[in-house]
Amino acid sequence: MKLLIDSREPEKWKKRVAEIGKKLGFDAEVKALPVGDYETDKAIVERKEIMDLISSVYDKRLVQQFSRLSETDKIPILLVVGSMKEVYALKNALQLNVDSHLIYGAVSSAVVRSGAMLLWIQNENDAMWTFLKILKKIEEDKWRIPKGANPEVMLSKALKLKKEQLNEIFTRYGSITHLTKKDLMKIRGIGEKKADYCLKILRGDFDDL
Repeated sequence: MKLLIDSREPEKWKKRVAEIGKKLGFDAEVKALPVGDYETDKAIVERKEIMDLISSVYDKRLVQQFSRLSETDKIPILLVVGSMKEVYALKNALQLNVDSHLIYGAVSSAVVRSGAMLLWIQNENDAMWTFLKILKKIEEDKWRIPKGANPEVMLSKALKLKKEQLNEIFTRYGSITHLTKKDLMKIRGIGEKKADYCLKILRGDFDDL
């Protein structure tokens, strides 16, 4: 498994992430990344120290960064390291003007609009282990696949059919390999539009979905 580390990351992060990654089976490479801070074949991570998160909210970088992340074909992950308590402790001393509701709102918006996974972890070492473990699971094709998942349930979700409809298909035809549009429309609740959708999924024709 390949793990790309952005060359602009702090040295301690580059070194430690590469070490942990190696233990988990990753082959780490440091290079300048156009988007994100860590990247695998299927996922991309944007890492934010708490103070950098705050500054990126106020100067609008967070919106721009996640707009670019969402344009990739990879699963986006926002990793926030640190706690707002650190900010509150410095707020008076440094005369910082920080609106916590603005920060939480901006993070929520970035996550919802981009469909990103949010990891907010205080401890650096915990953060490294956690996001790398998640990347490993994603690379192992376990993304959104429940452990011990029922294949029939997964198939019905993919085809957007009720379980009863899928059972009727198997009862009537025995399999789904040679179904026609007319076959599907004989099933209760499946009209022309639904039949077309099912056939496109079964044939791997995703262009017009």
